[in-house]
Amino acid sequence: MIWLPAVTSGQVQSPPDSGANLYREAVEQRHLGHSVEAASLLEQSLRDSSEFVDASVLLAEIYIRDLNNPTAAEHVMKERLRSTADRGRYESLDLLHRFHFPPALLPNLHKVRIARTARKLLETDSTNFAAHTVLGALALERYVSLKDAVNISSNDLGDITDEDISAIEPVFAGGSSNRTKVQYESRGIGFENQITTVEKAAFSGEHFDRARHHLDAAVQQRPMDSHTYTSFARLFAEARDFSGLDSLAQIMLRNRPADANGYLYAGLGQYYTGKPREAARSFARALQLMDPATKAEYLNIAGILNEQQRSFFEQDPSGFSSTFWLFSDPRYLTGYNERRLEHYARMVYSDLRFGQMFSGMWGWNTEPGQVIVRYGIPPGESTFSTNLDSYHTMTYPEFGFRFMDLAKAGKLTFYSPKASGAPNFEAIRRAWNDDTIRSAEYFREQPQVSRYDAFARRVAVTQAQYYFKSETGGKTDLVASVEIPYMNTDAPVDVDTGLFILQNGNVSRSIRQVSLDEESLIVSHSLKLQPGTATGSIEFDTPGDLPVGFETITIDVPDYSKSPSVSSLVVAELVEELSGSSIDTRSVTGFTRSDHWIAPRMSSVFLRGAPLYTYFEVYNLGKSIRGEYKYRVEAFLIDDKKNRGIDKTIRRLSRRRSGRGVAVAFDRSINSSSEPVYLVVDTTDNGPGRYILAIRITDLLTDESVYSAAAVELL
Repeated sequence: MIWLPAVTSGQVQSPPDSGANLYREAVEQRHLGHSVEAASLLEQSLRDSSEFVDASVLLAEIYIRDLNNPTAAEHVMKERLRSTADRGRYESLDLLHRFHFPPALLPNLHKVRIARTARKLLETDSTNFAAHTVLGALALERYVSLKDAVNISSNDLGDITDEDISAIEPVFAGGSSNRTKVQYESRGIGFENQITTVEKAAFSGEHFDRARHHLDAAVQQRPMDSHTYTSFARLFAEARDFSGLDSLAQIMLRNRPADANGYLYAGLGQYYTGKPREAARSFARALQLMDPATKAEYLNIAGILNEQQRSFFEQDPSGFSSTFWLFSDPRYLTGYNERRLEHYARMVYSDLRFGQMFSGMWGWNTEPGQVIVRYGIPPGESTFSTNLDSYHTMTYPEFGFRFMDLAKAGKLTFYSPKASGAPNFEAIRRAWNDDTIRSAEYFREQPQVSRYDAFARRVAVTQAQYYFKSETGGKTDLVASVEIPYMNTDAPVDVDTGLFILQNGNVSRSIRQVSLDEESLIVSHSLKLQPGTATGSIEFDTPGDLPVGFETITIDVPDYSKSPSVSSLVVAELVEELSGSSIDTRSVTGFTRSDHWIAPRMSSVFLRGAPLYTYFEVYNLGKSIRGEYKYRVEAFLIDDKKNRGIDKTIRRLSRRRSGRGVAVAFDRSINSSSEPVYLVVDTTDNGPGRYILAIRITDLLTDESVYSAAAVELL
């Protein structure tokens, strides 16, 4: 049990026996975030011993910083502390009271005065917690006001020039030079006030350093104080210093191991520094520790759903959430859902940025916070001011949002153009057609956007999909091959690969681990699926910072119950019959079908004259009265420029007496309704160019034909 005096400087008073236990319990309750309970215990302690100064100091601080009750705090300070001999502690509380409850008039002058008081306190006590807290908060506020500020030289927006417009650019995180120009109307409605020149964002750095210095000193003095950590976390969030935020969170958790906010800050910092596995653990622990009301906020996904999805969510929040996150997961190979982690990170970030704007409102429920939860941290932001108001812009690659802070009250809401007092109809028309209106429409129509790229590790996935009739009744075999690129490492790399298909609320999966050495590798996966539409993902994952690949796919699984049917056409690197072959069928570079080993080719480009190894399967042929199954196979190499549809083009080519265009043609008589077919197509007589290799299967009993095709290019 730790007993700490509140806002103290000077000697610590030993608590009287009558109130000591209550005081210690109150300290513990406050550390746990139970401020109401702590205040009640302190009131009881003071009834037992009214001269217990430490209890009065802590009670006053709880009323000021936790319960936002200036009247109760002032009563405690006036009745119990003003006459105390320890003026330093009273002055520290008075400083906190003046900072947290400023007057409505002349707020800037008030800030100057309390900053002067805080500095004076530090002259006599360099470790004064209240002084460092207040100066840190004021520097943080100044940093926030300057970090995205732009400078406009014109005295009036009506006279703004193209050069002025070009100076209004968002300030990008990390000093990116790829800045997107933010366009403001030069004479648009709502921008007629005179522009006041604001300092450049470059000057904000000194305020960041000042805030960090004072907040660090406050943490050193009071390592259990949750408010200081929140201010510090906000500073790092505003600066997008996620590494610094993670480091701060680790310090916080060493001192406050049961604080959900510490894990939330850690999760935010870890996620945006490319450590999703650690972030997953942090967010999971935060959800375990937070109170039910806060947890319900984090689990409520209504704000990122469209209208139809929201109606389903309201009927079954838990069931719909599970399905939503399942379908939103960009990488099924990992043991966590990156999209869900990003959602939590966005919520924490928005709360740190905007949670203090409106009393009793989470940051993600403010209008700028909603934008961040829906669309992520904006690549660019900018702020500029008029004499009366200020305006803030969030810029994304395809769109942007403007907010207004009326009377510079520190509360951002969506910008709304003025309609009254417009000079003419043309001004009104411009206002209703500008990007502000389009952004509002986008906000209504597009509930969420996510562009996960595995923190710049993602590379394109080269993959191919083939469909065959399954031996399991009514199902279809999907074979998906993915190429793992060469990693250029000193030692072999273990690579996880996977095929995941979501269909009818279930996930079918195939996962294989391979060792990648001196060249790229092709890995094939096979799943049995029901015919119909499905979605899924083809992936590979590597350790450390090596490249990863993942691609969301939407597939239409064919139904092979019709007569006749033909599978996908595989244009392969090599096809061999397994009977009498020495090929190792366990090789990851190929797959087997009906006593054939197939090495898929991931590129459709071939040298002219090179043989095209092809494989396909014929199903459901008609049976003659003699018990025979007869069909004709025709292979066509069609110039892509002359392709007018596979069916029409093949009919035209097959009518030619010369047989030109027909690469292969033969009849087959078999004793089964299905058969695998392996062909080698000669391309010697074909010139360079793009072609469609098409297979026509004709059931000679019913004269019905089916087709399968693949694109090839000859060099």
